Order: sequence, then C-alpha cells, then structure tokens
Amino acid sequence: METGAVFVGGDIIVGQFIEPILFGSRTRLSSIAVVFGAAFWTLLWGPIGLILAVPLTLTIVVIGQHVPRLEFRRILLGNEPVLEPHQKLYRQLLAGDTIEAAKDAERWLDESGYIKYLDETVIACLQIASADHQRGVLGKEQLEDLKVFLPEYLAQVRELLDFKYEQQNARMGEGETASPNKTATAVVIAGRGIIDQAAAELIADAIRSELGISTQCPSPGGLTGISAAGQAGHDPQTDIIAVVSVGEVTGAQLDLLVSRVKRVFEGAAIAIGYWGGSKTAESLRKDHDRGPVFTEETVDVLVHTVGRIANERTTNPRRPPPLKLV
Repeated sequence: METGAVFVGGDIIVGQFIEPILFGSRTRLSSIAVVFGAAFWTLLWGPIGLILAVPLTLTIVVIGQHVPRLEFRRILLGNEPVLEPHQKLYRQLLAGDTIEAAKDAERWLDESGYIKYLDETVIACLQIASADHQRGVLGKEQLEDLKVFLPEYLAQVRELLDFKYEQQNARMGEGETASPNKTATAVVIAGRGIIDQAAAELIADAIRSELGISTQCPSPGGLTGISAAGQAGHDPQTDIIAVVSVGEVTGAQLDLLVSRVKRVFEGAAIAIGYWGGSKTAESLRKDHDRGPVFTEETVDVLVHTVGRIANERTTNPRRPPPLKLV
C-alpha cells in the first residue's frame, strides 16, 4: 500500500511539477505551456500526442518568433521576458516604479557596467519616450509624472554610481586612487525638455565617473542652457561641449544649438550625441569649415571621444582667443 502511494504521489509530483519546470527552462516554454500542451495533444492523439507534446508546442513558439501576426503565441507559451530591458524601464518610469528601475540599474552596473547600461537600456528607453512625445502619445499628465519620476530615477542611479566609485577606491591602494583630470573641463548641454535633460545628466555622470573630468550639465538645456552656462561663471577655456538629444530637437534645431555653442564657447571642441534619426549630425561631421565637431552614435564612443579630446588639450593646452581690437 505504501509502495503504491509512493509511486502514485511521485509520478504526480514529477510529471506535473518537476518535469514542466525542467522542460520549460530547457525548451523556452513556460511550465504552464508544457502542462496544457501535454494535456491537449494527449486528448487529441492519445499516447502519440503525449510523446510529441513538447516538440509540437515548441514548434508553435518558434513559428511565433518568425511570423509577426502569430507573435502572441510566443508570448503566451514561451518563458522569455515579454518586455525588452529598455521597454521595461520605460514602463517603470511611467508607473513611477523608480525603486525597481534602480534595482535593475544596479544589476546592469554589476554585470555590464554603466556605459553599456546607458547604450543598451536608457538611451533606447528615452528614444521611445521622445517618439511618443512627438507623436502626441504622451499626455500632459504623463509628462507631469515624468517630471517627478525622472529626477527620482536619476538621483538613485547617481547614488549607485557614487557607491560603486567608493567601493572601487576602497579596493585600490591609497597611492593608486585615480585622481580627476583637473586640467580638462566639459559641459554637457541637453537638446530640449526633460527627456533630453535626463539623457544629458546621465551622460555627464558617465564622463565624470569614467574619465575623471570636471563636468557640468546646466538645466534647462537648449539655447537657454547654453546662455546660462556662459553667464554662470563657467571657465571660458572649457575644452569640450557635448550636445545631447534623443530626438526632442529637429535637425535644424540641432544646427542652431551647435552654432550658439560656437559663439558662447569659442574654441571648444564639440561632440554631439544625437539619437533622433536626423542626418544633420552627419552633415555637421562633414562641415570642416565650422570647426572641430565630432558626432557619435553611442554613449561609449561619445565618452571615449571626450576623453581623447581632453588628453589632447591636456598635452597641448590651447591658447586663449586673441583680443579683438575695436
């Protein structure tokens, strides 16, 4: 009697719980899909259906991966995350779930690093927000919520960066602690609005933490931010200006921003991080008569470009512009 109970109970536990979990993890099927798939194909074809249940259900999932109209089947039966990391972050920001967003950021920092997190998650997330804003999908209430939740998210990410920096310095010897590059200065200007401002502040933190360069990010951005930076006592010998936009400014507006930067910060090198789908950045790259303008497509390359310019300016400091006689 006891032996029969063990076999019956063990078969139920193994067949209904353990095997679905193992099959699901190995075949990209959810545990529920394995259970219902086995029941459905067994009901349809008997023992043969039971044997072919997992391959047939997996075939449906694979078809859903390659046929857009059947993608719902992949979502329904598969065990892959429904949202990509940047889509998940966008949903978290709209819902005000900044704590969970910060936890995801911490995992990215531990596994891949801050710059990769910006490139693969944050910039793509802000691109979606910018596109929704331009299309009128984001309503006034959602924009007002973003004005509250984005600063909270930025503050939490900045705390994580500071904590990682303190840990890094603690692991290094006292004589090996990296010192900031005090001879180079940079200003990061947002294109327009709170979405570009969030991107600019995060990139400014990346430049500061990765390169040790003294970096400022005036708020608000745009023409007002450029004028405010010029009037707020920033070093007139600022070496690098980074103009950042995820699509909130048009090509013509970006051109205007670059022209204003050249007038306010005469002689500074300009690096552009533009993720708005416009060809203006590329045209600025080819316009040699307008001075040193560098356009970059990723945060990683943008930060390395700023570092290269800083090293060049440190090695060969530029002279102040000559006085103009009236």
